[in-house]
Amino acid sequence: ARADRRHHLPTLAQWVERRRWPAAPRLGALRTPVMLAVGAQDDHRERAPRLAQLFHDARLVTVPGDGRAALGAPELVSQVARFLVPPAG
Repeated sequence: ARADRRHHLPTLAQWVERRRWPAAPRLGALRTPVMLAVGAQDDHRERAPRLAQLFHDARLVTVPGDGRAALGAPELVSQVARFLVPPAG
């Protein structure tokens, strides 16, 4: 049986934490708002704030579940909608 390789690949947060991702120092130069989402039960949720700090304008949202479950969470859909179309006023 073939092993699921996704679980063996380092996450973006791990690369940043280990300073092995060459683009990490340049993330602060991005002036486009960025939304980062993490699942409340995600294995790497404690790394998310550090990753968000690398960006000039990042919004970090936490949604229920782990990384895979979070992708289908209605809370994520509403967070993305608010990020893309902020309330008028």
